[in-house]
Amino acid sequence: MINLTKEKSLILKGFAILFVLLGHTNYLYNAGAWGVNLFLILSGYGLLSSYYKNNNKNFFKNKFLKIYLPFLLVIIIQLLYYLITNSFKVNLNVIIYSVLGLDFNYIYDKTMWYISFIFFNYFIFYFLLLILGGIIKNQKIRSIILILIELIIGFFIWKGFGNCNIWSCSAGTMLYGFAFPIGLLLRFLSDFKINSKVKHILYFICFILCLFIVIRYYNNVLNMESYLIYALSMPIIMIIITQYFEFKYIKGVFNFFGKYSYYIYLWEGFIIFNRTIWFKSINNILIVNIISILLSILIAFMYGKVFDYFYKNVTKK
Repeated sequence: MINLTKEKSLILKGFAILFVLLGHTNYLYNAGAWGVNLFLILSGYGLLSSYYKNNNKNFFKNKFLKIYLPFLLVIIIQLLYYLITNSFKVNLNVIIYSVLGLDFNYIYDKTMWYISFIFFNYFIFYFLLLILGGIIKNQKIRSIILILIELIIGFFIWKGFGNCNIWSCSAGTMLYGFAFPIGLLLRFLSDFKINSKVKHILYFICFILCLFIVIRYYNNVLNMESYLIYALSMPIIMIIITQYFEFKYIKGVFNFFGKYSYYIYLWEGFIIFNRTIWFKSINNILIVNIISILLSILIAFMYGKVFDYFYKNVTKK
């Protein structure tokens, strides 16, 4: 049903990181939750696609090079900054938890909880398929069981981990437990062909329902249940839109943001958190936020170029 090509996924990543930036600077109400859920849905979709193609070959090597290594270097740079400026108390526990990607509790960067959460999803995904692969030979049945288990885990994240037992309450992790398995489900269903009219009707119903939810709860989330469906509705809207529109005139812009979205995510929390200190001489918060967003994009672009060179000229040797 849902077809997310690499180009469409890149465009959606571009939207996701813009949602995060606008949410973290308070220009779109809780849009950070939209962005995080969209990233997680795309991650689930992409991982299952990759599994179907290469059976998780070089899974941990790829994640180390593409996800952990850029994260580790960012953490080292940021911790060095705090050590030099003494603007945050850095101790051995902070260093160990941060460099391992186990910053569950907002140690210094309020966005880095996401790294521990995505690592959690990667490990669960890999080991579930490793176990299921040795028991069940039929790929479709294996995928169904995988998705069901992941949905159950998502439910426990919603009901259990959401009570601040692992991640910080402020991270709102309970909002994101279902996004990864939804991505898995969308990828699984993409191989099934249905009548074109039925498909368009389903898209239309989902779009209208999600749009109603976004409008209903925008700036007016009543409880965690409404927050959950609000946080998932905009990602679903954007995914449906990509099934019809090619973003012809703005494709290049969103391809750019999508390509560097992970690097922007790694830097934007650090920059936005420190913006009132670095730019305290500027009294206009709008200007401060614009500078912070542009600085996040610029640093991420340069950082991404370094890793592009590394991937092309070092890892291929």
